[in-house]
Amino acid sequence: MLFSIIRSGFSWQNLVLYLLVMGFIIFFVNPIHEYAHAYAAYKLGDITAMACNRLTLNPFASFDLLGALCML
Repeated sequence: MLFSIIRSGFSWQNLVLYLLVMGFIIFFVNPIHEYAHAYAAYKLGDITAMACNRLTLNPFASFDLLGALCML
């Protein structure tokens, strides 16, 4: 999507909208997704996520800077 913004003519409105949408995904949608992974693994007997305190909906518990930058 970022490349399509650059190719179709740069506008600050499109860039700001893109960054807001990606911020929403990173801080609200991705923690729910990762919690579901951790919960399923816990129910199947893997306690790694619980031992690392990642069995939570807190976005900063599973936040990875490199992973977030790769999403952009």
